[in-house]
Amino acid sequence: MRAEGFAPGSVRIDRTLDMRYAGQSYDLTVPFAGDYVAAFHRAHEQRYGYSDRTRSCEVATFARASRERAETGSSEIEGGKLQSERAVIDKTNVCSPDVDIPHDYDRGKLQAGNRIFGPAIVTEYSATTAILPLWTGHVDSYGNLILEAAPMKFDPTRLESSRISSTL
Repeated sequence: MRAEGFAPGSVRIDRTLDMRYAGQSYDLTVPFAGDYVAAFHRAHEQRYGYSDRTRSCEVATFARASRERAETGSSEIEGGKLQSERAVIDKTNVCSPDVDIPHDYDRGKLQAGNRIFGPAIVTEYSATTAILPLWTGHVDSYGNLILEAAPMKFDPTRLESSRISSTL
């Protein structure tokens, strides 16, 4: 990770084991550190109300996750002061068997307070989000895209085109 530009000391590596009693088909995740067998028995006791320290345990999965520590401080983003229409990448209809999707939005250009009416597609470097008909998406003050189903009573004109506004 250093070769990728991460600062020394900013990366945390978590190692975990998915464990179970021999013959069981459900696992519990425990840290792969210290006495992980004892940790499994404690986790089993906590989850299921019992443990059997005389029974054989097995490891089903070993996992390793690397994370960079986030900077502390405010992570709120600025409100939609710019024209939110700048987030539109493409206005060409994308055809699916059931729905025309009239807009494709650039996630990085959306600002706090922006609202998108489905159907629409929101793209970013790591994901693509489909906002279905009768759903809306809005960007909260932390930059999260919150999707919500429209109330049961709806306006059919909302299905004709996607709209984006700068206010909730």
